[in-house]
Amino acid sequence: MTDDKEFSFTIEATREVSVVAPNPETAEEQVKENMNGEVKTIVTEKTAITQLNGPTATLEFVGQQKLHNMMGRVTDPIHFEIPLKDILIPEEGRLFPNRSHSLDSQKTHIRAPLTVRTWSGPFTLTINEIHYTDREELNEYILNECEREEIHDLTDLIPPELLSEDNQPDQTDI
Repeated sequence: MTDDKEFSFTIEATREVSVVAPNPETAEEQVKENMNGEVKTIVTEKTAITQLNGPTATLEFVGQQKLHNMMGRVTDPIHFEIPLKDILIPEEGRLFPNRSHSLDSQKTHIRAPLTVRTWSGPFTLTINEIHYTDREELNEYILNECEREEIHDLTDLIPPELLSEDNQPDQTDI
């Protein structure tokens, strides 16, 4: 029987890094890969990561670098999934705007890959897609996570293009 739990490990290296892995050995390998093998590894902290339940969001990270006085893409897009509640404005139930400080702070989310969390240069982070089971579940989730009494039109909170195609509500229901 395998244990599907993931943990966050803090590893003492040339600099402190945190990785998400199922065990300390895998965590150390990830750090060594990221730091070209030059690392003194001592696991100093282990934190369980909760499983994703309910609606989620896929974020897209692209590392950038200034080339000839223009910003250019350095990394291929990296996608990672986080709980939807982590990118909702609590008082409103709306998503953090793309290219905002609030959304950019998700770069250090515990579910972000090590490459993303340790990126030190400029970057863009955007909401790529929202995943949910059905419209009713999504409405209830937003009401529970935010200080709203009701939602008249879900598309006022989440742009339709962000809703995953498989789970997008029928337009006649909106």
